[in-house]
Amino acid sequence: ESMEVFKTWQMELDRRLVEVPGRLLPQEMIFFSTTANGVQAGEQADWTAHFRNNPMFATVRLNRWYLIVPNRATREANDFLGCMIQAARGMRFEISNCEIVTIPDDNPGTYVRTLDNILNKDPQLIMCVVTNNKADRYTAIKKKCCVDRAIPTQVMVQKTITPKGGNVRTLMSVATKVVIQMNCKLGGVPWKVKIPLNGLMTIGFDVCHDAKDKSKSFGAMVATLDH
Repeated sequence: ESMEVFKTWQMELDRRLVEVPGRLLPQEMIFFSTTANGVQAGEQADWTAHFRNNPMFATVRLNRWYLIVPNRATREANDFLGCMIQAARGMRFEISNCEIVTIPDDNPGTYVRTLDNILNKDPQLIMCVVTNNKADRYTAIKKKCCVDRAIPTQVMVQKTITPKGGNVRTLMSVATKVVIQMNCKLGGVPWKVKIPLNGLMTIGFDVCHDAKDKSKSFGAMVATLDH
């Protein structure tokens, strides 16, 4: 169809593409401490594997936290908890045993009522295991813990924490990434990069438009505080 349009206008595309010289940027160096040498970020910009031999730059001890899980996902949740604690230990992130709260079903209202009871106990973080990616359940959890009360949450889908072939070791990669996220949400620092400018604040801003009400938009901002 596009070729017909070109013929109508008596035009054609040159088969010889224009070659433009480019500059290959060096790989960024990732620092896990102020004293250790940095490691290269890698061609795929994935340095997760380096956490097996390096601690996170700064961690916050996690003492008071809760795990909300439906009865049918209790086994998977316990296996994943073991992987998380093992992964955290290698990164010098101290995680105490959590208090597990089982719920009879995965209805959004059940999560909200359970969260109401837990929030009064002043937790540092709450992890919720959900059976699928239903948006209404996720929204209810985040609204309760982001809007009503500012408590960090980590939502995990049951499928994500289910080991492949029954081998729990297959969860270590996922557990490592989740532990890094949790430390960040508590105020920790997983790694740093070298920034040549001093006294610089880096700011990120994003906007989400309400799918149901076009007149509403929500903005979120993050910024560095320690450079």
